[in-house]
Amino acid sequence: MDDDDNVIFSQEAMRAQDLLYGGHNFGSEPQHTQYAFSAAAGGAGPSGQNGGRQERSPGSPGFQGAGGTAAGPPRRHGKIFSDPVHGTFRLDPINVAVVDTPQFQRLRDLHQLGLTHLIFPSAVHTRFEHSLGTSYKAFEVAERIFRTQGGDLGMDKYDIMLASLAGLTHDLGHGPFSHVFENEFLRQKGIEWHHESMSTRILEYLVDDNHIEGITQEHRQKVEQLIKGDVHEDRGFLFDIVNNKRCGIDVDKIDYLQRDALMCDVNIGCDFKRLLMMTKVIDNQIAYKWSEYGNLWDLFHARESMHRKVYTHRKTKAVEFMVVDALLEADQALHFSENIHTPEDFCTLNDSLLNTIESYGKMRGRMYAPLEDDAAACILRAQEIVGRLRRRDLYRFAQQFTVPTDYLEDGRWESIGRRFTAAEVASCAPSDGGVRLEPHHLVLNSTKIDFTQGGSNPLDSVLFFDTTDDVVGHRIVANQVVGILPRYHQDRILRVYTRVSDPAYQVAAGRALEAWCRRHFGQNAVMATPAKRAPSGAGAAAGAREAVMAEADPRRAAARPPTGLGGRSGSQGSGSGILAATLTALGSAAGAGPRSTAAGGGGPEATLGGGAGVGGSGGGGTPTRSTPVTAGTAAAAAAAAEQQAAAEEGGAGAAAAADEQQPRSKRPRSSASLFHDA
Repeated sequence: MDDDDNVIFSQEAMRAQDLLYGGHNFGSEPQHTQYAFSAAAGGAGPSGQNGGRQERSPGSPGFQGAGGTAAGPPRRHGKIFSDPVHGTFRLDPINVAVVDTPQFQRLRDLHQLGLTHLIFPSAVHTRFEHSLGTSYKAFEVAERIFRTQGGDLGMDKYDIMLASLAGLTHDLGHGPFSHVFENEFLRQKGIEWHHESMSTRILEYLVDDNHIEGITQEHRQKVEQLIKGDVHEDRGFLFDIVNNKRCGIDVDKIDYLQRDALMCDVNIGCDFKRLLMMTKVIDNQIAYKWSEYGNLWDLFHARESMHRKVYTHRKTKAVEFMVVDALLEADQALHFSENIHTPEDFCTLNDSLLNTIESYGKMRGRMYAPLEDDAAACILRAQEIVGRLRRRDLYRFAQQFTVPTDYLEDGRWESIGRRFTAAEVASCAPSDGGVRLEPHHLVLNSTKIDFTQGGSNPLDSVLFFDTTDDVVGHRIVANQVVGILPRYHQDRILRVYTRVSDPAYQVAAGRALEAWCRRHFGQNAVMATPAKRAPSGAGAAAGAREAVMAEADPRRAAARPPTGLGGRSGSQGSGSGILAATLTALGSAAGAGPRSTAAGGGGPEATLGGGAGVGGSGGGGTPTRSTPVTAGTAAAAAAAAEQQAAAEEGGAGAAAAADEQQPRSKRPRSSASLFHDA
């Protein structure tokens, strides 16, 4: 680093002067090495030269300084950052000047995944480090294009800097709790608002408020266009880097998938580093080598997997619904939704909003203005919801249903979906449930999970090339490269939750959704969670099913645990045959099963069965979709179980005595645990 000349000496600079072979890397230098700019030279490259490439395209903006601010002398060099995802990299002076502002530092107080850390405890990373990583990847992609094709494409190094700046600032406009604030809270208040627009407004406010030198109005407009990602004729490939609206492959996605998977301990199979190396610009867009078709599919599958496992995890959604309810109540008193209209006011909002609501009444006399009675009542209701969240008394998941693919393909779901309302679902609740289900008891959720292109294969929109010498790209027919692909690339999942903790409401809500689905999708509609461990005294149906399975496989009967290991008591447990053994196993599975957990426990609280089942038992797992049970088959199984229990009642005493005399051995994995841990 030479402070006098404002130049970062790097391997890239040596390559540009033909002092170092282009493919060599010493391995000791940060990979994200950015260029400094000289206002006097008006161009790019080490020591004012352009490295054999053109200085600046016609109409291309030039940076006017080194990113200094009025608060201090201009920064003459960048900063080096250490990142768990991308390693060590450097940001240039312009980007560092943006980072070192209160508006950008606000991103430290915004969790990248909103409220997901309340379910996955390690998901505490913020939008601050995601923005740094996206800036690095944007620079990496743009610099590689500039180095390999820049002269032919009319690029200059200002394009690299603007792409990196767009990656750095693309999330400035996010509100508290990630997308929950925009997509749930504001939408329920009837406010149409987009964080991308606020990002560009905050960038303008940030530059003006901190008097950052070197970012002109022309720069801001170009960065705004790069963030929005709209297709342009002039160097349109640059608009594919941060927000790719052609096919969905961009550095924003590449960073957050790697970072979120790492922090949530979810394995994804895409080789992102190789992917970005196998690119070139063809027909004014970024194309990929044909050999990366499978790697690109892994990228889209990773996104789908993260949405299914993490972003739309059913407990994560329960937490989000509770926070939205709390925000809606508190906003009637605090009116923080009015802060979205100006960048100055918006920058006061962050994830501490929940703590503000929680502590408002406790410190009102010292820190907050007194509230009128109606407003105070709203705050109390919001605090009650937050209190439930702190006690892990979450809204109860009741049931879910996956809309059949043919309803999505032919458009029938569009009309049916408009009738998916709390009032209509509540009206389908059976009258024999013991509770009266009202619309306000329910929270409905319709989740779309796809590969960024709706029901279409996103790879159909990707341009490929065969060799690095190709100047014409082409599309690839999927079955020529990958043999097994889904017919339709989208799922629509319907879920129902209940705000009431009483398990009776949970059961009633699940039955209501099942009745609603059969009304609209036919009597053969199969729910996604067909069988749950029943509460004590109502496990005959599950026992009957296990009995049938044990008859087919005698090893299941031999694998039952001894009767002394926490077996449940009751009339069903008096038999000595397979049914009695099964009920004993079911009773012990909750406390002694190899993988069983208490309600709300286990994993990163990501067990599918804990505290959220239709039966309300609070433990166990969720069987797979391949074992559906309808109301009719469950009733028949229960009747068969009672008959078998009565027939075997006479031999119960003798069998129990025989069991007691048998020497105890190491208990194998029980058949009940095998079934309920699916």
